Amino acid sequence: MEVVYEVFKRKITHLVIVGGYFTLALNTKNSFIVVQRCHVDSFKASLVHPSEVSKPAILNNVASVIVANQHPSGDITPSLEDINVLKILVEAGKLLGIEVLVHLVVSNNNNFY
Repeated sequence: MEVVYEVFKRKITHLVIVGGYFTLALNTKNSFIVVQRCHVDSFKASLVHPSEVSKPAILNNVASVIVANQHPSGDITPSLEDINVLKILVEAGKLLGIEVLVHLVVSNNNNFY
C-alpha cells in the first residue's frame, strides 16, 4: 500500500485546497499505466459519478483501477459517503469489466487509509 500511496502522493502534494478523486490505471499484470485526477470536490460535498472514475480506465484500455479519494482536511477516516461511492464504483466496474482493486482515502500529510 505504501508504494501505491507514494504514486498518488506525487500527484496530490500541491493540491491542498479541495479534495477529489484520482484513478490509478493498471494493466493485466498490475503495472501502473497512468494516474489521473478524475473529479474535483466542491467545498461542501463530493458528488463523484462512476463515469468520471471510469473514463480514464476506459480511455487507457485497462484491466483494473485503484481509486484514491483526497481529504485535504487531513482526516483520513472514510465517511459514509466514501463507503457508498465505493460500492457504486465497484458495481460500475463489474459492468464495465474493470475491477476496482483498492479504494484509498489519502491526505496531504503522509496519511492514508
